[in-house]
Amino acid sequence: MENNADQNHGLFLKSIKWLWRLFSSARLAIVLILIIAVLSIIGIFTSADLFSSWYFIAIGALLMLNILICNINRWKGIQKYLEGGRIKQSEDFFNKQDKTTAIRDLQYDATEVSQAAKSILQKRGYRLRLEKDHDDTYIAADKNRFFILGTYLTHLSIILLVLAYIIGSTLGFRESAFIVAEGATEELGYDTGLSLQLISFTDSYYEDGTPSDYNSEVILYNDGVEVVRTAIRVNYPLNYEGIRFFQSFFGPAAVIQVTKNGETVFSDNLALYRSFDSYGYYRNIGFIDIEESKLSLAIITPSFNAPDPMIPEGQLAVLAYKDGVELGVHLLQKMTPLEIDDVILTYESEAQYSGFQVKSDPANALVWIACSLFIIGLAMVFYFPHSQMWLLIKSISPGNSRLLVRVKDSKTFNNTDNTAALNDSVSGIEKRLKENNSNQREVPHG
Repeated sequence: MENNADQNHGLFLKSIKWLWRLFSSARLAIVLILIIAVLSIIGIFTSADLFSSWYFIAIGALLMLNILICNINRWKGIQKYLEGGRIKQSEDFFNKQDKTTAIRDLQYDATEVSQAAKSILQKRGYRLRLEKDHDDTYIAADKNRFFILGTYLTHLSIILLVLAYIIGSTLGFRESAFIVAEGATEELGYDTGLSLQLISFTDSYYEDGTPSDYNSEVILYNDGVEVVRTAIRVNYPLNYEGIRFFQSFFGPAAVIQVTKNGETVFSDNLALYRSFDSYGYYRNIGFIDIEESKLSLAIITPSFNAPDPMIPEGQLAVLAYKDGVELGVHLLQKMTPLEIDDVILTYESEAQYSGFQVKSDPANALVWIACSLFIIGLAMVFYFPHSQMWLLIKSISPGNSRLLVRVKDSKTFNNTDNTAALNDSVSGIEKRLKENNSNQREVPHG
């Protein structure tokens, strides 16, 4: 029994290690990002609702876990950058014959060179760590070491963006065509308790006929209580408790009343929001279902792209069905009752409807935080690169020394390398030594 328990425990540990290695792989991150990209493209160019699917959310969760484990594994390497690594380097370390090293024989005492080097490097913002070995001085200098943590900010921003998407797709909603006719009130749904009443809609146009502005005067109710009365215009949405109503489109509506046996069975502003093409004539259409009479009525406007040969301007056509059987097409004039089967229709007046896009994203603030962290992280990494420099100051003889300098070989964001820092520091040290020597020789006037 104990052997079986030990084997099971060992198998469990191996499984954990295997999973850890799997999720610490950058290749897995690339694969997951590619899968998300492919699914996103399919979702954008098709009607498939992939973005709120369980597998899309699951892949996003796996990507977050992958990024988190990768960053945990990188921490030891980051710690070396923060600590600065070894101070004392061998002389062979400085003998690399390229632009990352410099060796100067100076006619100055090693102590003077050491003081000048410390002064110049501190002036340029380097952190210094020193070691002495007899007459030799070793210096490890670095700057911007904490800015390397910007990589963690960018990775954290990606995690937050994926998390924001998961929260938004599961707890939020998006309605692309929320239609309200003038004078009507429509419930938003989604368990919000909100309903929107369109008091009036106005539109204005430029001289060439293109729309210049849409304006919807609305009242927003929460559980039947008025909470907002405002105008919604293009680029000026209504925002209420994180739910935003955007003016999106508009179109014709009609005030229709339907009675049966003297009783009103339908009386409302009917939004004629669908359009169809019939032999090159484009018309709008809306539908009324009269359950009491098992009637389905299609209300059709005259063509809006050309003079209509079938429906006169100012009238509507009514295509009636009963139990799926067509009863024929009838013309409906304003304020002229039309009897179809056992109901009477009255076209009271023209109206308009407004179409809104409605968005609820409870993670919107999280998106802004993630974007800010991403920009800050990129700026930290690319504009404040981590710089490292090692110096060895050897005493050759009294009044003579050798300065050996090596910088970390890495490119910066603006296509310069640390060669500039090397040359600047060495020339600065030499200049400081000359200045100090000049000051010592200067004789004050009595």
